[in-house]
Amino acid sequence: RGITCPSARHLSASRLQPTPMSVETASEITFGIETYARVVVIVASAAQAMFYFSQRQKGRCGWEKLYTAVAETVTYIIVTSIGSAGVVTVAGRPWLWPRYAGWLSTCPVLLIDVSMIPMPAAREPGTAMTSILAFQLVVLLGQTSIFYTDPALRVTIFLAAVACGLFVFKLVFDTFVRAWRSFPESETAMRNWLLITAACFFFGWVAFPVLFAVGAEGFGGLGADGSALAHAIADLVAKNLYSYASWYLRWVIIREYLDRRAAEAADLESRKNRAIKDAEAGYSEGGAPVEASPAGTSAIVAALAAEERELQRPIDVADVLGAAAEITDPAVEEVFAAVFGAASLTAPAILAGVLPAALARQEAIRLHVAVVDRSSTRQAAAARQIKATD
Repeated sequence: RGITCPSARHLSASRLQPTPMSVETASEITFGIETYARVVVIVASAAQAMFYFSQRQKGRCGWEKLYTAVAETVTYIIVTSIGSAGVVTVAGRPWLWPRYAGWLSTCPVLLIDVSMIPMPAAREPGTAMTSILAFQLVVLLGQTSIFYTDPALRVTIFLAAVACGLFVFKLVFDTFVRAWRSFPESETAMRNWLLITAACFFFGWVAFPVLFAVGAEGFGGLGADGSALAHAIADLVAKNLYSYASWYLRWVIIREYLDRRAAEAADLESRKNRAIKDAEAGYSEGGAPVEASPAGTSAIVAALAAEERELQRPIDVADVLGAAAEITDPAVEEVFAAVFGAASLTAPAILAGVLPAALARQEAIRLHVAVVDRSSTRQAAAARQIKATD
């Protein structure tokens, strides 16, 4: 008695304070500069989608490029057409879900694309999976911070998202470094396009969290129109320009380099086989030095041919007797004596001249082939890279 028990409705109204949330129901499309910027993104993305589709038909484009262009086109069409309709306002802060849905649908594919930039031998596919997981945490934590009103909690969640984002940047930066090291120093165009690709990527990916922090959904006062304009510019650089730069690097610059190396390897292999055949014919016949040898081996081939001609000269009995006189090993001396005791020059001629000449000829050819093989090892590796690349 004398104690009043509040009703459940009273408890709900006094103690539970849900985050204010509202949804715009009327579409409001204004044609300001931010709208024109979005239209530019739509046109650029649609044009790239058609270009990548045609290139893919020619085997000069991966699925990542085509998918990203189509997804960006669809996302911007939705954002531009609905205007303010469907925009959720949480505690007075706007939450443009289609924008972040576009991030989730395109950025993981962009991270996969980055992992394919290094030469095939320098790629680490596991890095792409790790960076995608870290990026998912970035978006999850960033969106979570919008729905809380406590400033300290919001800052804590946002800083956790920033930490995950820095980890993504570290993985991507390491990938670009591996690509730089895998590119030959002599290929300046390849390295220059790599720098352009990296600059486009990091410009946009740094701009996105900054715009989130200074925008109305974060901690700043950047208006919706200014945020839309800035995000459109960032998307143009981070997705459209990056996409074309990385495509040109991978499918034009690097592919031409690998094709050129493969052609050089095939040409050198053909020249090596021809040189081996010429060497075998030349050495067996005691002909002139082989002319069809790769650069850097002609002097060796000429020296071997000269040695072969010396070995092929007629056997002189005096030379045989002189060689026998220089023998000091008793066992060999007995063999030589037995051969000479046969009263025929055929056996000693074979022993002292023809057999050593044949063995020397085989050794000369073996050395020649080894030299050519060493000179073509790096060239032949390019052919294997062509099979390994996508």
